[in-house]
This record gives sequence, C-alpha cells and structure tokens, in this order.
Amino acid sequence: MKFVLLFLISAVVLIWLTTRFRRQINELIVAFRSNDLSSTKSKINVGKPERSFEMIKCAACGTWTPFENAALLNSVEKFCSQECVDEAIAIKKATNRY
Repeated sequence: MKFVLLFLISAVVLIWLTTRFRRQINELIVAFRSNDLSSTKSKINVGKPERSFEMIKCAACGTWTPFENAALLNSVEKFCSQECVDEAIAIKKATNRY
C-alpha cells in the first residue's frame, strides 16, 4: 500500500512539473533534435549586455567595489572612492613617501 501511495504522489508531482515547465521542456526537445544548443543560448542572452563583475579591494579602507567604479591612483593602487584616494595621498605626504 505504501508503494502505491508513493507512486501516486510521484505521478502527481511529475504531471504538475511537466505542465508547469512545458515551454522550457519543449525548447529543450527542439534543441536536442536539431543538435544546435547555441540557438537556445542566443535566445536567452538577447537584450542583456555583457558585464564584467571583476571586484577590487580598496587599498585604503578594504571595501570591495566593482572595477568599473574604482578610482585608480596608479597601476597598483585601486580605491573605492575619491575620498579614499585623497586619504591615501594625505597619508603618503605625511610620511614623505609620495
């Protein structure tokens, strides 16, 4: 009796999943039949720009920030904001390392 009940519950869940995701299942079937998965990938990325999510660690405060938002003092030192750059310059001037 337990196996019959387990089978029925599994069947109901399977039916629910196939009806819920039938469009995605059909796209996968078409992609595998045509043996061309690149067309499926190109449909997914349409309209989404490619972005780099490279993160850098601020040399002054240690905050992680996206590279595209970083303030660069030189090729080695990268900062999260202009305030951190100003602070680093002030510290270097105070210690005569600049």
